Formats: sequence, structure tokens, C-alpha cells
Amino acid sequence: MDDHAGPDDADVLCAQLELNLNCEPISGRLRTGRGAEERFVGWLGFIDALKRLQEQGEGRAGTAVQPPEP
Repeated sequence: MDDHAGPDDADVLCAQLELNLNCEPISGRLRTGRGAEERFVGWLGFIDALKRLQEQGEGRAGTAVQPPEP
């Protein structure tokens, strides 16, 4: 897997996933490097949150905060 942004990465959504592990159904939030945040409940809510971030144009590969190197 290549971690460097290339010409094809303009259509990549980068988001941080935070899950509440002790909840049924699944719940949590997605956050982009630009600070956009979408909360969700359930698998369909997760998919809707991804769609909302995509529609906003948030979290593109070139704007995401890179995680620290291990």
C-alpha cells in the first residue's frame, strides 16, 4: 500500500474513524483532517456519514492530516 498522495489520489476520502466499542448498534464518528465531523449510529448511519463527507468534499487525500510514523 502506497501512503504517498499521487495523481489518482484526488478522489480519495481520508477520515479518522472513532467507534464506541460497547454500544449496540455500532456508533461513533468520522473526522477529517480539516475538522469536519459526522456522527453515526448503525451501519447505514456509517454509510450515510461517509456520503455526507464525500458530498462536502471534505477529507481529500491532499488535505488530510498524516498519522505519525510508527
